[in-house]
Amino acid sequence: MEQQLLRDIQITLQHGVTLVWVGYIVLALLLGLMAYLGAYLRKKAENLATQEDVRKLTRIAEEVRSIYTQQLEMLSHENRLRLAALEQRLRAHQQAYTLWWQLYRAVHSPEIHNVVVQCQDWYSENCLYLNPKAREAFVDAYRSADLYSEIRKSEDVSVEAKSEDWRKIKNAGDKILQSAGLPSFKPGEIHLSTEQDG
Repeated sequence: MEQQLLRDIQITLQHGVTLVWVGYIVLALLLGLMAYLGAYLRKKAENLATQEDVRKLTRIAEEVRSIYTQQLEMLSHENRLRLAALEQRLRAHQQAYTLWWQLYRAVHSPEIHNVVVQCQDWYSENCLYLNPKAREAFVDAYRSADLYSEIRKSEDVSVEAKSEDWRKIKNAGDKILQSAGLPSFKPGEIHLSTEQDG
């Protein structure tokens, strides 16, 4: 190719083309070569920029994936804890109901104080698992049962005070059932047959 170029230049000079035209031709060739090199370098730079962008995007995607995985693991852990706590909470509500039932049945018997102590001991070990309404109802029931066993025989205590204590004892079972958070029952299904004279 170089020989062909030299031959073409020699022929051009022999035909009387001046050196100025040769300069123009060389200049045109140089400009073409520079334009080609510029386009080539521009394309190379675009490719490098694209590679850098891909690296950045890959790094960002990995960071997002890592954060997502951590959050997913944390949520999964929280859900496992919630399920374990839910099982314990349901068990505690069932035990509270069972103790309340023993308390309710023992109100008029000499064993009431033993049942109250049993309720107090159980409550100190399990109160965190009870719903706030169940906690309140359970405590009110065993405190009222302890008082009721003493005041029901007394003439000095008003009938209203006795009735209030009996109401707290009697209604605690329904409150414990309702606060367990189980799906709704049919109407009247929760209501207990606790029709016992106070």
